[in-house]
Amino acid sequence: MAILSQVFLALVAASVVLGQAQPWGQCGGQGWTGATTCTSGWTCVVSNQYYSQCLQGSATTTTTAATPPPVSTSSSSTSVSTTTSASPPTGSAPSKGMIGTDFEGTIDSSWGVIVTAQSGGSATVDTTKAHSGSHSLKVVSTGGFSNHIFYGLSNLSALGGGSDIYGRYYANFMNAFTQDHITHMMMTDPVAQTLRMGGQFGVLDWNRASDDSIMPDGSPDSNAGSIAIAANTWYCIEFHLSKSSGQIQTWVNGNVVPSLTTPQSRWGSSYIPNPSNWGLGWESYGSAPNTIWYDDIALGTSRLGC
Repeated sequence: MAILSQVFLALVAASVVLGQAQPWGQCGGQGWTGATTCTSGWTCVVSNQYYSQCLQGSATTTTTAATPPPVSTSSSSTSVSTTTSASPPTGSAPSKGMIGTDFEGTIDSSWGVIVTAQSGGSATVDTTKAHSGSHSLKVVSTGGFSNHIFYGLSNLSALGGGSDIYGRYYANFMNAFTQDHITHMMMTDPVAQTLRMGGQFGVLDWNRASDDSIMPDGSPDSNAGSIAIAANTWYCIEFHLSKSSGQIQTWVNGNVVPSLTTPQSRWGSSYIPNPSNWGLGWESYGSAPNTIWYDDIALGTSRLGC
């Protein structure tokens, strides 16, 4: 991300003093408890029922629909067209500490396909299903390891290198999770090789590529502490990774998932996650095809909530 200008820093400082939201920062939305007004010259604009943002300009009471993001028309089905714009995209705050998108406006160039399918699979902006607004990211995989694809951030520099990483995204799976082992969220990690969230035995789980260890361990008792993923249902999935204590936390629809929270006997605090990138997609280690819609995705340094 570009270095913030001195003018921008001055605006941020002023907003903190006055108890107002920062330029491009969140200023409203369902469950929001922070500032609801913006610093001078910036207006709190409603993006959707979950997110309002400080944008530059005069106050208005209504907003017009954002222009749909351009979709690649090339023969490759594994890329989403991205365009850099002078002002931040709707639903995004690309300052240090938080970055996200709801796919309603021009997508910031920091987002894109980070793992490309070897033989098939696609990631495209779609209008057939959305959690909010009218656009979402649609990922299609025909199943099998070589057909994986992941879309996200090639690096996490926008978060400023702190000790805590929080994530939040909405996901809708065409097919329910089966007994097959799959991944829908991945992060490159120096110890785990790839730290992954996905499913096995029909429930949500974490997995480390280095030793193929899953959390929970797959026993009936531990699986009962996770959550089964059904078809055609929107899930709000949140996670927290601590690079200081090794803690991993997971929430679904605002509720903690006990068997996906450490430290505990499965992984404990000896494993310290330190991801360098982050992506959403689909990877099957058996023959489980799926189509997934992702929406309202965000990473930050504090819990983002649903």
